[in-house]
This record gives sequence, C-alpha cells and structure tokens, in this order.
Amino acid sequence: MKLQNHYKLLIFLIALIALQESCNNASSSTEESNPITSIFTPDKFDADGIQSKLKTILESPDAISNVTFFNQTDSNIKLVQDFYISNEYKPVWIHEDGLSARSKQLLQTIDSLQYDAMNPEDYHFSNLSNRIKNIESEKNIDSIVQFELDMTKTFFSATSDLVLGSKRKLNTNKEWKNKNDTMFNASMVLKSCVDSISVSDLFEKLRPNHPWYKKFKEEYCKQLNSTSSISVVGITDLHDSIGLGFSSPSVAILRKKIHHEVGIPTDTVSIIWSEDLLEGVKKFQFKNQIKATGKIDTTTLKALTNDKDDKLKKLALNMERMRWMRHEFKQPYIWVNVPKMELDYYDKDSVEFNMRVVVGRTSRPTPTLDAKIENIVFSPPWNVPETIMKEEVIPGISRRGGSYLSRRGLKATDSRGRAVNPSVINAKNF
Repeated sequence: MKLQNHYKLLIFLIALIALQESCNNASSSTEESNPITSIFTPDKFDADGIQSKLKTILESPDAISNVTFFNQTDSNIKLVQDFYISNEYKPVWIHEDGLSARSKQLLQTIDSLQYDAMNPEDYHFSNLSNRIKNIESEKNIDSIVQFELDMTKTFFSATSDLVLGSKRKLNTNKEWKNKNDTMFNASMVLKSCVDSISVSDLFEKLRPNHPWYKKFKEEYCKQLNSTSSISVVGITDLHDSIGLGFSSPSVAILRKKIHHEVGIPTDTVSIIWSEDLLEGVKKFQFKNQIKATGKIDTTTLKALTNDKDDKLKKLALNMERMRWMRHEFKQPYIWVNVPKMELDYYDKDSVEFNMRVVVGRTSRPTPTLDAKIENIVFSPPWNVPETIMKEEVIPGISRRGGSYLSRRGLKATDSRGRAVNPSVINAKNF
C-alpha cells in the first residue's frame, strides 16, 4: 500500500514539472511576440564602437580631414583632441541608451542665449535640433560620431562667446582699454560639465557677474517680449513751447508712450498737458540721458521715435561690451557710467554713493579702462592736455584773448609757475 502511494506521488511530481516547463515556454513565446513588452527592451547604442571611432578619427590626420566639423582652425582641432584625450575618447552627448540628457540641456540652453542677445543660429541650433530627432532611429555610427563632434563644437563656441564676447575681434576702438580677466579654458569647462555641473548651471556661472549685465538682460527680455505698438511718429503738434493746459489728441498718445516707457503718468487717456505728464517726460529724459526739462525738444522727440529694434541693438551692444570686460569685480569698486555721466560707488552689489561726473564729448571720448585706485586727491591741479590745447584753448585765445581763459577757469603759467600774459600764447610756444 505504501509503495503504491509512492508511485502516485512520483507521477504527480513529474506531471507538475512538465506543466511548469510548458508554462515557461508559453510565456517566453508570448513575450517575443508581444509588441508592448518589446517597448521596454531598448535597442542599445554601441558605446564602445562610438568611443573607438572617436579615437580613430582624433588620432588620424587623414580621418580628421574627412570630418566636416573640422573645417576650422588648427587650434580648434587641437582643443577638441585635447578634450577627448582627457576624457579617454568617451562620448559626451551620446550613451548606450541613446542621446544623453546633457544633449537636450545644451540645446535648450543654446536656445535661451537669445535673451543674452546672442543668436542661437550662430551655434547651429536648428540644424542640431532637427538631427536630434533622427539620430536615435538611424543608429549610423558615422552620423552619431559626426553629431557628437558637432555638439562639442557648439559647446566650445557658445561658452567662449559668452565669456569673451562673440565680436571681440571687431573691437578696434583705441580708447577701449579694459581687459577680460577670465582664464577661460573650454576643454576644462566641458570636463566640469561632464563630471558634475548641469549645462544650464554652467552657462549661468559663465555670464558676466556685474549688476549692469543683469539689468541689460532684464530690459532686453522686456523689449523682446513687448507687444506695444505705441508710436509718436507723424505727430506734428508736439514741440518744446507746449505749456500746461495745452490740449490735443496727440497728448493722449504721448501719455500712453511715456507710461509704457517709465510707468507714469497713470492717466493715459487725458488730452490735457498737465503736471503728471510733465513729470513723466522728465523721467523719460533722465532715463535716456537727456537734460530733464520736461519739454518735447528735438532730442526728446528723437528718443521717443526710436523703435524697438533700435533699443534691442543698443542693449545687445552693451551686453557684448560687458563680456569684453573683467567678469569679477572685487568689492568695493567705483563704476563710472560714461553715457549717463554718473559715478556709482558699489559695495556688496549695492550703490552706496552716487555723483555726477564730467566726461569727454563724442569727438574726444573718455577712454574706458579698469585700474586699481591707489589714492584720492581732493581739488587736484589739472594741466590741460596737449590735444585740448591745440584744438580748443589756442583757438579760443586767438578769438577772445585772456577772457577765454578766465571764462574757463584756467590760468597760464611758465615752467616756474609764474603768470603768463595770455596774449603771448600761440600754437608754437604753448
């Protein structure tokens, strides 16, 4: 009886094992034919193959010449070679699962450079964005490697321009004596991005760290996104002799324009020229470095008719100039705003003191420079520079004699400090 029970148990176990094997086979067959399951089984990129291809290209002069990316200078080739050598030829923008998150971050960041007044198309934004859609489906190793190198080129170009300026080679103004203090190394910057920091955070660190750059950028974004179409072009009855109480439909247009520019007056529909509009015009004039008289003179009218594109160009130019300068200002420091004719004393990014200053005229501009202040002299003596003597003082003395010097607050002395009669001063002996 016991033996018979053992046989029954053995037969049951054999049947159970056979059933389990059958279920496993059925399950395997179902997974292979089930398209939903296959979505979760990624088709991997050949990361080792990409790495090997990069090494072959970057080590071979003949292979390099066949890569369109390297239609650049020898220094650019060397820069890319040095980076990939330091990174053991590992791809940065591609990994075995496809495009890295870093790739998409870079393209998003390149697109956002438009708010720094930098053109994303200078860095092939559209081209790379279109290719990124197909790169994972193609899985062609040559296309992948080309894309990898193009992304690296874009990174190097964009970061360099953000730090040093994209138009720095066009800066031929002899009066520009500022120096960019940045020890920029694109290869090391990309390496830091690979090791730790995100692309967007890295670009933020590379921007000029000066409060004025932030102000320029904020205003640029405001103008770029502005939909205002208020125009005073064609208005003929606004002039500098307008007085309080003047009435015209043109005044309502001016109110809207001034309110859009400086936030006042709050009444944007009245056709009466009143104190609130006068204050708004003065604020607009001050903002645009025009003498704040409240009168609609020729200079003010010209500023009012400047269109959006003119403002964007000026802001773009000033942001570019900020990139040419040093990025780190040791605090406290003094900032002279030449167009505004003002001096600001900054401490902890806050203006602690402000004063008006005298600057050069357009024909003889004040040089732009940065230097360490060693000492301060109150009421210092000032000797007239040779250029001003030749172009202004000597002709002035010829026309008006000694009265020219007294009107200018100047005195003429010889090498021993003795007074000299202005009438004897001329272009040959001054």
